[in-house]
Amino acid sequence: MVERSAKGREARRYFIDCECQFRQLQQWLAKIRPAVPVDMTRAERQAVNRQAWAEVSGEVYAAFHARRETVLQTYAEAKSTGPVILPRGYRPPWAR
Repeated sequence: MVERSAKGREARRYFIDCECQFRQLQQWLAKIRPAVPVDMTRAERQAVNRQAWAEVSGEVYAAFHARRETVLQTYAEAKSTGPVILPRGYRPPWAR
């Protein structure tokens, strides 16, 4: 990249800094993420992925239903004191 003006120099420094940050990120990821063994078959990799997905989706499923029960209880308590009318486009504070 050629720099013949102050703006060109500034742009060149910017891209050099971006490249340095990218290389640091690559090094950091290489340290925290272990490499997948090359000798795994496709079926073994798929089995690992299915197991990981089952664990994560189970946690998400449990969190969803716990939150759903809390909202249903809040709604039931509010409804017992009178009619509940939500304004159009209402979003609860936790969803903002």
